Amino acid sequence: MSHLRPILPAISTGGSGQGGSAPGPRAPLAPKRKNVDAACLACKKRKMGCDGQEPRCAVCVKRGLLCQYSPTENQSSKVIKRKLTDIEERLHAHEELYSIMQNRTEEESLSIIRRIKSGQDVRTVLRHLQDGDLLLQVALVPQT
Repeated sequence: MSHLRPILPAISTGGSGQGGSAPGPRAPLAPKRKNVDAACLACKKRKMGCDGQEPRCAVCVKRGLLCQYSPTENQSSKVIKRKLTDIEERLHAHEELYSIMQNRTEEESLSIIRRIKSGQDVRTVLRHLQDGDLLLQVALVPQT
């Protein structure tokens, strides 16, 4: 006789129609926790399962804790991109205004400078000039 134990058939999972009895009732699995982009600082510190809800996560509400989130890299990059876009738009407006002033008469350029010195935003001055040029072009088109 062999000193090894005999190999037993595999336990059936029940769905294939083969013999064997199904194992006893299984305990229901706990629902899988949803991954969150950023946990709050309190949950990070206590290594708790944060649900990521803002302004306060469920753990902080339940425990009465102060719920704060640190800015994530993604949020920071969005802010930086927004600032970059704004700066690029402002630069374009300044360059366009500079170009317009180079091609205008001295009187017209002084009028533009007066608008700027009165506190008008460069974009507003530029829009005013573009609208005025458009109106002038429409007025100069011969009627047919």
